[in-house]
Amino acid sequence: MYKFTVSKTFSVVTPESAEHGDYDHHGYIFEDQLYTLKEVLNLLLNEGYYLTYSIPGLIFEQLDPDIDYSNGNETYKYIHVRGKEQNLKRLKEAYIRLEERHKRGEHYRIITYY
Repeated sequence: MYKFTVSKTFSVVTPESAEHGDYDHHGYIFEDQLYTLKEVLNLLLNEGYYLTYSIPGLIFEQLDPDIDYSNGNETYKYIHVRGKEQNLKRLKEAYIRLEERHKRGEHYRIITYY
């Protein structure tokens, strides 16, 4: 069975910090939780993440930040996935295939036998 160590982080950009090209603050939503392949794929696809970096693990960024319209703050969320190299390769391949199906408008269900 494919196992992964997953963390979810956030960065908040305020209008003031954006002027300096930086974030205001950041941190963990959760850290180092064990996930199966199916659980990682569900998390990524259900919450709208896309692959941004693939070294030394995989990092996915949420498509659209959460915007607080009362103050203009934008919260960006990231999923960090670590695991064995072959497991990360399998996850990346499965994610890309599902993304392609999603872009074509095809319906799919995530079923894994690992």
